Amino acid sequence: MDFALTDEQQQVCDVMERIARDHIDKAARVAEEMGTTPAYVIHLVSEVGLLWPIAEDHGGAGAFDDLTVALGIEALASGDPAIAVDLVRRSGFAEVITGLGTQGQQATFLRPLAANPKLQVGVALHEGYGRAPGEYRTTVSRNADGSWSVAGSKQAVPFGREALHLVVIGRDETGALRGVIVDGSDPGITVDNDSPILGLTAAPSADLTFACRVDEDRLLGGVDADGTDLARIVSGMRIATAFIALGLARRAVAYASAYAAERPAFGKTIAAFQGPAFMLADADIQIRAARLEAIATLLDTGEGDPCVDGSPLARVFLSCAGWSWRPCVRPFSAAFHGRWP
Repeated sequence: MDFALTDEQQQVCDVMERIARDHIDKAARVAEEMGTTPAYVIHLVSEVGLLWPIAEDHGGAGAFDDLTVALGIEALASGDPAIAVDLVRRSGFAEVITGLGTQGQQATFLRPLAANPKLQVGVALHEGYGRAPGEYRTTVSRNADGSWSVAGSKQAVPFGREALHLVVIGRDETGALRGVIVDGSDPGITVDNDSPILGLTAAPSADLTFACRVDEDRLLGGVDADGTDLARIVSGMRIATAFIALGLARRAVAYASAYAAERPAFGKTIAAFQGPAFMLADADIQIRAARLEAIATLLDTGEGDPCVDGSPLARVFLSCAGWSWRPCVRPFSAAFHGRWP
């Protein structure tokens, strides 16, 4: 078994590390004050093509494999987790439309996004508490007149109050996952809460309640869309949150290690003492182990998707997707911004 990165994966990680160090880290304070990611950062990342998997036919540069994308997200998050969350949310819309959208849906929604990655689009996914896709309570049902209704509540919806387009994920009467494309201006969307999430001010979101009707052409992939394919795409999107958390943890340990190598005590730096040194080494080991577990979950190709079935491994990482990690983001990132170890 070979755990070495491919040349392409290493190149992507190197590029994203440089962007994180030279641009995202410096933009973090501005992003927090603005309540959104600066436009130049969005364009810089979009030019790499990593997070916007749009085919060349629609003005994009194609797609990378899932693992390369995940490793790139981890690298971006080491610059600032809030900006990484914002970028991943924006690109999620492109991912589901590219992966499952009909030709008409791809033509309608992807070309504008390829031309302007700053568009406020996203996926209404989370229902809180790490709830897996098979447990979603949002319903997507067909009406007698041929239209479709979506009803339910979602948390941390990207650009909840000002979204241009959203893909709402729910379950139909058979329990299969369905996606519905709605406009932010559609009637029947209620904003329940749009208070900034601690540590994620640069990634504006809101809790929304949906009671919408849409035409059949807004049903993601059409009537015959495969719910299993959508479940795997959704699970991969949720795992991205784990890689953001890993990037944050890796940066925090790097900062602590650099500090320990400089802080004098009793005539030598504190890194020379076993207590701090063992703690830093243990933290590094845990991060490496968590990274391998996240990669294993992402690459699982068995009959049962671990992210859908709710295995213990998935629960560990997908609890992040329920935003249980958000209180720890800002204390770490506030400490190390402006000083890259």
